[in-house]
Amino acid sequence: MTNFNPINNNLFIKFQNNISQKPADLVNADVQSENPAVSGQSSAQNISYDKLNPSLMFDYNLVKMDSETMLKYLQNLMNLPDSIEKFISQANDKNSKTFNILIENLISLSELNKFLNENSSQAIQKLMQTMTQSLKSGLGDTKQLRDILSILTLLQAKSETNINTLREFLLLYIPLNYPIFEKNGNYNSIEKKHAEEIKKSTLSILFETVNFSNILCTANEYNNIVYIELYANGEFEDEKFFSTMERFSKDANIKISVEIRKQEEKIKTSYQNFKIISEGFIPPKILILAHIIIKTVFLIDNSFE
Repeated sequence: MTNFNPINNNLFIKFQNNISQKPADLVNADVQSENPAVSGQSSAQNISYDKLNPSLMFDYNLVKMDSETMLKYLQNLMNLPDSIEKFISQANDKNSKTFNILIENLISLSELNKFLNENSSQAIQKLMQTMTQSLKSGLGDTKQLRDILSILTLLQAKSETNINTLREFLLLYIPLNYPIFEKNGNYNSIEKKHAEEIKKSTLSILFETVNFSNILCTANEYNNIVYIELYANGEFEDEKFFSTMERFSKDANIKISVEIRKQEEKIKTSYQNFKIISEGFIPPKILILAHIIIKTVFLIDNSFE
């Protein structure tokens, strides 16, 4: 990848197929509290990678939990911090339970899997006690708690077989519709077409989107620069993706190179999903970027007109 056009000191963009560049329009909108993916709700035209509001310790009996609040409750049950950045920071603390996850400045997916297994098991026990107390007190509507229990049970089963560890971890930080934990997407065409690029990448994210068919994003780090290549059809709104990456690169002081490659993909689906292919160890900054990229792609999909 050469001849990148600098947008700022950290972000470099390369266009293919004569894509015209529009001025970067930095955005300030927060991620919406509705389902930003799967729900089909438009989340405003501005796209942001901002972390979800870590507020609110509440009595679940007194409020109807929206997707974001349910996610916070799930994180609390699993003793997770409210952001991936804080999770990585804790992994640098020798007194933290997550310390073993970070090995030589790389996230160990096998250690992450052990952590998810142990914490989901403990979370199930805590949630079962809460549900029992609720029923004893005469509050019979425990549907949302049963939804969370289903997620924890599925997470426990997957962690026992070491399946999709990174995907399941990231889902704990993205307020998606909960059936996505169970669904498997159709990525055969794009995965086969770009087998070589996926094989060479540190991390690959394959998307199912409602408006843009399948999308592939690969990430690699060389010489302290994270190189992102995104393969999407001609309707994908590049400017919004670039704007979010630009804002993140400035705020996080991470050098990012973004390259968009246009392709024809015509897989039709009515819901959103994603799949992650990765090595056994990944740099923390690529884990953080993966989280931002997933939310951004789905928000762009939902705001498409």
